[in-house]
Order: sequence, then structure tokens, then C-alpha cells
Amino acid sequence: MCREGLPRTAARAPLLRAVAKNGNLGSTALSGAAIHQTIRRRAEHAGFDHAAISKLGGHSLRAGFVTQGTRNGADGSAIARQTGRASLDSVEVYRREHAPLLGNAVTDIGL
Repeated sequence: MCREGLPRTAARAPLLRAVAKNGNLGSTALSGAAIHQTIRRRAEHAGFDHAAISKLGGHSLRAGFVTQGTRNGADGSAIARQTGRASLDSVEVYRREHAPLLGNAVTDIGL
């Protein structure tokens, strides 16, 4: 099946789908609020402190993806397409670079 590509229905199905309380998988996409709650619940189970948990959410995943993709040398246009952003400027909003020498043009040329 992988060699032939995804069936049309799978290509259009939401990646993260709602799950009913009885455990049945739904046909609709998981809501943003449900993703937010899941991220925080999993962080709590992982032992994160409450101050860190209060800063987590769906945008944390996007910011982490953009930041790590940039560090790994991914093309900005590819990152914009993947995250559904229209421009590189809008991608830059999500880049969380707190180490000034990482991804810095000065260090890339050996200074």
C-alpha cells in the first residue's frame, strides 16, 4: 500500500482524530483545546514542574518544530509549507532561538 500511495480517504483524514470516552475513534479532527489539554497532561505525567506546564500548548509544538528545523538546516520555505504559514516572516515568529551563536551567520563563516 505504501508503494502505491495513500487511499484518497486517508489522504484527507485528520491526523489527530477525536476519541470518544468509550475509546472509539471519531471521524472529526481533535480540537485545539483537546490537543492543548493532552500536551499539558502528558507533561505533568512526565514530571514537568507546574511553571513549565503552564507555558505549554499547541503553539509550543509548532515553535519547537520551527526552531529545531531551522537548527537542522531545513529550508525556510519548506518549514512555512509544513506549518501552514504564508510567508517566512510568519514562520520567524515561531522560531525560539535563545542561544545567540546558534544559527548565527558570524559563526557560520568562522568568526
